[in-house]
Amino acid sequence: MGGSIPFSQQDVLQLAVLFWQCVPPNGLGRLCGIRKNAPALILKLSSLIFKRRVPGRRVNLKMAQLSLLLLILAASILLATCGDMNETVGAQLEQSGAKAFIYNPGLQGLNGTQGSTGGTNQKRMAAQWPALKKRKISQTVFTLDPCAMRPAHVHQRADGLLYVISGSKFVVGFVTEENKPVVNEISTGASAVFPVGLIHYQQNLDCYTASYIITYNSADPGTQMVYPSLFALPNSAVAATFGLNTTGFTSLKNGNPPTAFIPNSDPECVQRCKLGGAQAPVPATVSSQSLSGRRLMYIE
Repeated sequence: MGGSIPFSQQDVLQLAVLFWQCVPPNGLGRLCGIRKNAPALILKLSSLIFKRRVPGRRVNLKMAQLSLLLLILAASILLATCGDMNETVGAQLEQSGAKAFIYNPGLQGLNGTQGSTGGTNQKRMAAQWPALKKRKISQTVFTLDPCAMRPAHVHQRADGLLYVISGSKFVVGFVTEENKPVVNEISTGASAVFPVGLIHYQQNLDCYTASYIITYNSADPGTQMVYPSLFALPNSAVAATFGLNTTGFTSLKNGNPPTAFIPNSDPECVQRCKLGGAQAPVPATVSSQSLSGRRLMYIE
């Protein structure tokens, strides 16, 4: 009889058992442990693929060769990735000792700390903390003054997981790809997620300073502020985006551009909190004439 035979359920089961035997007993979370047994796994699987036969029939050699090739490729990637990561850990440990794997703001000084009127942020990313290189994780710690806002921005390379250390009337929001707003008010102990690539913001509508931390699934999530990025485009493109003529565009562009934080971002909050007589900034107003027939627009 000619032809070839497909893999049977017994083959699949045996493959699964062989793979499971190579995974460390404490679970798949330490899959890099498989690298120690990868050569033995390849030999066993190649033997299974090439030697399993039925009298009078042969194994499909092309399929067997392809399977073995894919297995070797996957094992090579795993070995390279895990080996590189472990070499990085070893090098950091030898060079800087155990303290390379902790981050103490009190000892780091202003490393990664930025502040302006309205709040502060302290980055814990690969640039500030070398131990995070190739770890695909980072953090930023924030404080946000009463009635202040962290204006609209985007992280191009990471999701963000926010945790409120201390705060009340803390507003978090983002806009979906379908332009649907997702806005919630949270407080101490609550968390919120900001999906990668979506415009989002945070705002403290309480009368006390809020503190929070955001963890990212990237050592360098990237941050692009919407306002300055928008006005980096040609004037005509920005004006057309907002449907403004020259007068309206000039009024909008000459307004106070948001920085990393916007103090006194909400007039009702400023009045309620009686912020030492401070007045909330008056929103830049674009007249109806400058909108060329469009409705009145207020820009905060």
